[in-house]
Amino acid sequence: MACRPAMCKFRTVSEKPETFQAQLGSRITRARAAAGLTQADLAAKLEIDRTAITKIEAGTRAVSAQEIVALGAALGRSLDCERLTQALAAAQHRVRSALRAVRVLRALRPSLRLDRGVHRGPLDAEPA
Repeated sequence: MACRPAMCKFRTVSEKPETFQAQLGSRITRARAAAGLTQADLAAKLEIDRTAITKIEAGTRAVSAQEIVALGAALGRSLDCERLTQALAAAQHRVRSALRAVRVLRALRPSLRLDRGVHRGPLDAEPA
């Protein structure tokens, strides 16, 4: 059975960010084991919960650029600039997707009557 790429909420293929997360997770697992650290030890160094490390290593939690830098320092590894660039590209993709969703909601607002008697929220602010 062929593996189908994951689809994001907007029905576009989002295979690359998930593949990157899984690859990064396995690299972190190997580096942590090579350093002789447990997940709890690494989590304590980073001052985050152990379950966050579990999710990062499983590839189910997105990792910010700041977290990649902190992980590299905690594991005594140099940063791979190509991987960091990929992480930033994945983050930019998520931001662009969120902005598209905001535009769609703004376009639908008149037909959904979202502006009648409702408190004006952050979606009502005009973009800079």
